[in-house]
Amino acid sequence: MEYHMIAKGRGWAAVEGQPPVRLGAGDVVIFPQGDPHVMSSAPGIEPLRQTADWVFSTRNDPKPIPIAYHHGVVDAGASLPVEEADTIAVCGFLGCDLKPFNPLVAVLPRILHLAAGHAGD
Repeated sequence: MEYHMIAKGRGWAAVEGQPPVRLGAGDVVIFPQGDPHVMSSAPGIEPLRQTADWVFSTRNDPKPIPIAYHHGVVDAGASLPVEEADTIAVCGFLGCDLKPFNPLVAVLPRILHLAAGHAGD
């Protein structure tokens, strides 16, 4: 399950066929069904496609890999000062065993939004 937490700023999360979800600082969004999704600064923005070459070339890089999107340019490994970033998203993946059958995961929504103000401690 891929997840994203907005550490600073705001943004949007979307999967095809669902309305986009507005995110603010402290919000977490999880994609339990593994849907391809878009994280963006505004709804309706098309994603930049990562190539297989980039994935292969960064396979041994220390993780996490910081990626900066600045004025439409993707800069993997960039280290912009945090003060200059409009939005900071922390991204990751949660692994779970679906075999033989996990009924809880099967009934989770395609987008699970945990708003910072409503998630509790």
